[in-house]
Amino acid sequence: VGDVLGDHSGLGINDLTRHAYVRYSEAAVEHLFTVAAGLDSIVVGEQQILGQIRNAYLDADANKTTGRTLHELAQHALRVGKRVHSETGIDRAGASVVSVALHRAQYLLKTAAPETDPEQSLRRAVVIGAGAMGGLATAQLAREGVRELVVVNRTVANAEHLAGNIAANHPGVAVRGVGFDDLPAVMASADVVVACTGSIGTVVGVGEVHSALAARVSPKPLTICDLGLPRNVDPVAGRLPGVHIVDIEGLRGDRAVGMGRREVRHQRLARQSRGVHDQFVPRRRAC
Repeated sequence: VGDVLGDHSGLGINDLTRHAYVRYSEAAVEHLFTVAAGLDSIVVGEQQILGQIRNAYLDADANKTTGRTLHELAQHALRVGKRVHSETGIDRAGASVVSVALHRAQYLLKTAAPETDPEQSLRRAVVIGAGAMGGLATAQLAREGVRELVVVNRTVANAEHLAGNIAANHPGVAVRGVGFDDLPAVMASADVVVACTGSIGTVVGVGEVHSALAARVSPKPLTICDLGLPRNVDPVAGRLPGVHIVDIEGLRGDRAVGMGRREVRHQRLARQSRGVHDQFVPRRRAC
């Protein structure tokens, strides 16, 4: 498994082991149920996780790599996830990593420029990446009221395709797709930049950010949401004056914020997940 992940990501096994962990037997079952329930997400209850598990199972099944045990385990995990989401309202707020990052960006913009009308704080946005996360980001920005949106991708046709989808569903948004050569120019006029590519390594360097700042006329800081794993944006760019970076690690650190009143609910959700785990494991032992 480690070798396959290394080949896919381009990372050596030693690099992978610093950012991964392994679960065996009952611990693996419990972990999958916890993930499916949304309790292991950066944003507790994140809606996209269950779909990702479903897609991973369907891909494995299509390639005939799921045996009887894995098939039953996946079906149980999906049922756990659906039950938790439907019975507890854990995702009632529609939270996702994208939405939380954008709300943090709005807070930073309001703090840096308190005279700015909150409804005007995210008028212009740039999304780097036209994959699944890029689609989530563009849709969320359109719902947040962005009026001008630029999708940046190495393959311009993919950026234009995503831009066309957003334009069709949100006719009030002026949206277009461009290539990476235009990145500094479009960042110069943006209120917020969301970087969410699947690339290994930095795609937005200090040079691009510095060029954008040099051409920038807005007094508002440039806020960049780096949702890449690994990072899409060189963290050194965050040291430049007038630049704020919201990244995954920062959001992960915020999980403890406000947990006091939510702890009881999360414990109840964990008990639901554990209950199904306790039903599944003994039955598998008996087989």
